[in-house]
Amino acid sequence: ITLEMGGNDAAIVREDVDVKAVAPKVFFGAMANTGQICCAIKRVYVHEKVYDVFVDEIVKVAALADAKMGNGMDDGVVYDPLNNK
Repeated sequence: ITLEMGGNDAAIVREDVDVKAVAPKVFFGAMANTGQICCAIKRVYVHEKVYDVFVDEIVKVAALADAKMGNGMDDGVVYDPLNNK
């Protein structure tokens, strides 16, 4: 039995960050197990000085993730539907 008790975990991206190094970590920290683990990142606070660069980079990471979405029981599917109700 696995009990998912929730969480409300945030990532804080400071102005002195290496955006290219951190963006993949934030993306996969949020999306691991389709985001349905208690320690998954649910909020991202980005310093205004690196905000635009960070958004551009995390969008690139998401596009390159090459993660197949669909029925979680099918081979090769990485992200399946979420239920928030």
